[in-house]
Amino acid sequence: MNKAAMRTLDILTYVSGSRRPVTPKAISEALNIPLAGTNDILDTMVRMEYLMQPDKVSERLPWESGLLKQERPTYRERTC
Repeated sequence: MNKAAMRTLDILTYVSGSRRPVTPKAISEALNIPLAGTNDILDTMVRMEYLMQPDKVSERLPWESGLLKQERPTYRERTC
């Protein structure tokens, strides 16, 4: 299995199952994923509109779960 894909799904599952917004550090520690990799995955999920960050003032701010849109264009559609 692809490690990056597994980490991405683990993070999405963890965040969506949280009752409150969670910080990248909390996600990293809970899932035993390096913080730098956690941040990379979170940034990608925000750009792809799978997650949202309430206020992008600091990397320490929490992440909230939930799909922002039901139907999103694919990555290929977005980059063409």
